Amino acid sequence: MKAKYVLLVLVGLITFGCKKKNDDKETKTTVLVQQAWKLDAAGLDATNDGVIDSQLPVAIPACTADNNFTFSANGTGIIDEGATKCNASAPQTSPFTWNFLSNETVINLQTTALFGLGGQFKIRELSSTAFRMSKDTSFQGFPVSIVINLKH
Repeated sequence: MKAKYVLLVLVGLITFGCKKKNDDKETKTTVLVQQAWKLDAAGLDATNDGVIDSQLPVAIPACTADNNFTFSANGTGIIDEGATKCNASAPQTSPFTWNFLSNETVINLQTTALFGLGGQFKIRELSSTAFRMSKDTSFQGFPVSIVINLKH
């Protein structure tokens, strides 16, 4: 009798203990704040499909391209200048603020946090390894979409 009871308890523990909870799903905030992001690629999207079609008309300097971006769950973040700084007297880190909009399909950066760009960016992909976003703007009077791809 005791053996049946112990077996029943073990089966119950295994069955209910191994079930994955529905609330274990990672949110976009959880994915975003896992670790620092760095530049993977940036360019222009002429077809508005979120894919880089051509290079930016002005190259991102190496001293900016090595920056790291750390997002915190409370809507703040830190830009780290990386190994090379464009201005030796500039601080190594600078703060920024952010928030999601439109059901987390848009990220709003309240400062010029991403390579001199700020404002609203359409989220094209946000996964554990890639953060792809685009921003509609104009260059020399022509409408363009800038794509910025970050990675871990």
